[in-house]
Amino acid sequence: MSTTLFEETQRFRQDWLWALLVVGTLPAFVLVVVVLVEDAGGLTPALYPTLAGVVLLMWGPLLGFYKAALVTDVRADGLYLKLFPVHLSVRHVPCEAITTIERESFSPLGDYGGIGVRHNPTFYRWGVSFEKPKAYIASGGEGVRIDRADARPLLVGTQRPQELHAALERACDT
Repeated sequence: MSTTLFEETQRFRQDWLWALLVVGTLPAFVLVVVVLVEDAGGLTPALYPTLAGVVLLMWGPLLGFYKAALVTDVRADGLYLKLFPVHLSVRHVPCEAITTIERESFSPLGDYGGIGVRHNPTFYRWGVSFEKPKAYIASGGEGVRIDRADARPLLVGTQRPQELHAALERACDT
């Protein structure tokens, strides 16, 4: 295992995001519970397993989202990315594939349509194009754009863009 030059773990903790998730889940949860209790003729012990299942199905994904994290590592042989739980294995961008590295400011919603792994398609009259950079965004509006020889560009959002940029330059000698 090579030496780690940069390591960052970002989590999805934006207040607006959690407000949307809770506001979107809570009314549906209340409605389902009210309908179940009403259909059963009241809250009875026989209804408890069903209610437990409803709680798991409706609030479980929020727990998974709470645990989600974008892990960015730079080692001597390149960049390593993992967005848990979307990626079960690490994504590696070897130094040989990197042509240029630049710091970049961006709007997660305006430029990439949100947070997470963003494939950023462009729709046009004859179909869909994926020429814009693929982006890994957990928060903020700062990142590092990596142009690659064999694939489309990659944007990695970070809270420490200067450190990530310097580590990639040090590792890949670009």
